Amino acid sequence: MTRLHLLTPPDLVADGLRLLLQAAGLAVVVLAAGGPAAGAAAEPDDRALAPDGLLLVDLRRGPGPWLAWHAPLAAMPADQHPRCLLLVEDRRHWRGLPPTPPDTLWAVLGAEHSTADLLSAITAVARGERRLPDWLAHDDRAAEAAALAALGPALRQVLALSALDLPPPAIGARLGLDAPEVQARRRRAMRQLGLSDQVQLVRFALRTGLIDAHSPPAG
Repeated sequence: MTRLHLLTPPDLVADGLRLLLQAAGLAVVVLAAGGPAAGAAAEPDDRALAPDGLLLVDLRRGPGPWLAWHAPLAAMPADQHPRCLLLVEDRRHWRGLPPTPPDTLWAVLGAEHSTADLLSAITAVARGERRLPDWLAHDDRAAEAAALAALGPALRQVLALSALDLPPPAIGARLGLDAPEVQARRRRAMRQLGLSDQVQLVRFALRTGLIDAHSPPAG
């Protein structure tokens, strides 16, 4: 039986929906996130982050449930990502949420979708089918996230530390590289992303979740 993890405020988990999911052959595990206001995030669960995991995240009351999860997901190799389904209010709401690694995102459903639509999307994703809205293909954030994923982990590491304003020797010491190699990787990554200076790099890194606004300053 496929295991589906629900990351959602406890009061949004309807018993009827749980029964429907179980009838569809899904073992439902509720990872309650915060209270009714969804202001707190549940800690990431290794079972839900497994490559064959299904994770349904309800973000209709805010990004709280997702805040502790998107950074670990972004750091994982693409072939180890779980399959995530996000519930949002609408397209405008989606753009205000933390970015999701493109390899992780399998379905996005809005308030206009019915319980039957949700059930259909979940069972489709369980079979290995994506259910993404047409507008997502034209979303700038999705394109930036895809470009970042295409860099590969080695260039992303250099880029993240560069965005925190670490000098090349300090980055090299952390990653086991010499300073010229760090500079070469930074230039290559910046060129692939179309970034021309440090200000653009920092803004891009914050938009895509490569670094967090509350990251400690370089030391």
